[in-house]
Amino acid sequence: MKPEIALALIMKRWRDWQEVARYQLPAQQEAERQNLLELFVLYQKMKKKKSQATQVQFAIEQPISQVEAREEKIRKGNDALVVYSQPVDYEKYFEYIRMDVETYNELFKLLEPKIKKQFLIKYPIPAHTRLQICLRYLASGDSMTSISSAFKVANNTVSKIVTDTCQAIWDVLSNLVFPTPSVDLWKERAHSFETQWDFTHCIGAIDSRQLVLQTPVNTESNYCKTNETIVLCAIIDANSCFSLINIDVEEVLEDGINFAASETGCHLQDNTYDIPAPSKINETGPELPYVLAGNENFPLTVNLLRPYAATSDLDLPKQVFNYRIGRARKCSDCAFRILTNQWRIFHKKFSNSASNTIKITKAAICLHNFLMNKENSRPFQDRRYSLLSESDREYNILGCTNVSISSEIPSENAETVRNMFKDLFCEDGAILLEWE
Repeated sequence: MKPEIALALIMKRWRDWQEVARYQLPAQQEAERQNLLELFVLYQKMKKKKSQATQVQFAIEQPISQVEAREEKIRKGNDALVVYSQPVDYEKYFEYIRMDVETYNELFKLLEPKIKKQFLIKYPIPAHTRLQICLRYLASGDSMTSISSAFKVANNTVSKIVTDTCQAIWDVLSNLVFPTPSVDLWKERAHSFETQWDFTHCIGAIDSRQLVLQTPVNTESNYCKTNETIVLCAIIDANSCFSLINIDVEEVLEDGINFAASETGCHLQDNTYDIPAPSKINETGPELPYVLAGNENFPLTVNLLRPYAATSDLDLPKQVFNYRIGRARKCSDCAFRILTNQWRIFHKKFSNSASNTIKITKAAICLHNFLMNKENSRPFQDRRYSLLSESDREYNILGCTNVSISSEIPSENAETVRNMFKDLFCEDGAILLEWE
């Protein structure tokens, strides 16, 4: 048989196998792969025998035994750093990838179908290693070169692995950690805010951050003068988990971004988030809308409250309102502090492209929610992810900074709603802490 015919038959058999491989058991896949590999080695011998003068060097020409030996070397070499600390030092293991062994195994089972690569001849980087590379890159904030040296993987391969794995994390976890907004879900979150933060009818704290990109080397000075920036706008629940996020490239005006024109602002105006209708806090109390707690950056609307402007003549009821809304917003500050200190990719400016920066941020937030959901179900003494040391709180976060939002004149209805909450906090809804 001619080598060309043998190669054509091998390729046909390989294409047929690709169509059914996903339905086969791992043992069946490995057996078929070995058969195809043996046929390929036989084809190599036929071609070499036909023409000794000119030989095409293929990516792999070793006997099967050498291929298997190299596969074992890849497995051991790439996973050595994480596997070494797994059975010995659980603290070191957590510091390395920001989760314990049990949680990592659960995460891997969810992601494996997405990140595992099919192969015929060349043994790919294992799925475990791909996930560990991505987690270590997010957790350490190290450069691609450093991760490349640690895992013995090429620089460009590390970049591709991080991008693909971050996308897989978002595809798999987003539906698990971001439930679809509904009236019942918002009311449940409002109850949590009332019991934990003493702020009734609050469905979340809203916050925004700018994702800062590093200026490429040898670029012109006007690179930083662009009028667009990547903005993360998030709604955080009472347990410091992200309820909703929107990350997009926003146009920057003279006094900041236009919140009303942003995706989050449009959703709030159109009520596509399915926010509950106003209701009374008790039989004799006023009818209040469900609101978000914002800081002084955000505009004042019917469903979004902000503090009164800090002036020297601010009366006591307004000071009480500012205290209560500031207290409710602590969960937002806590969420961003945990996110940016556990995933230290945010400690420096992003050296990635804008699209990859968005993928990395989405993946980090998904992992944050995934770990916080587990953390909140554990006793306080068993929590590890949400606890930060004093040194962690002193880091200067360069990659995720505050962003200015253009001011808007509030409507009379918005002012009325805020005054109703102010009166409530000084009368029926007063708590002892606000008077201390």
